Amino acid sequence: MPTWVLRKTVDGERVGDPLPCASGNGLARVLGLLTLEEQMAYLLREEEAASEEVAGQRKIYRGQELVGYIVVLSTE
Repeated sequence: MPTWVLRKTVDGERVGDPLPCASGNGLARVLGLLTLEEQMAYLLREEEAASEEVAGQRKIYRGQELVGYIVVLSTE
């Protein structure tokens, strides 16, 4: 099943287009397609960290300040 990930501001505005993610199953990997964890790392900027996923969403912090969200969209 396809999985997509995107970044949103604290106001809920999209930052760029959703990005497709490779399946966690190594047999189904598509050359050049990043996994969910790799895409999330790509979406984070310098000095940012993401919290644990809750209900398909991770909060992004820069220090103690909430600066956005990573949203995981899946058809599973």
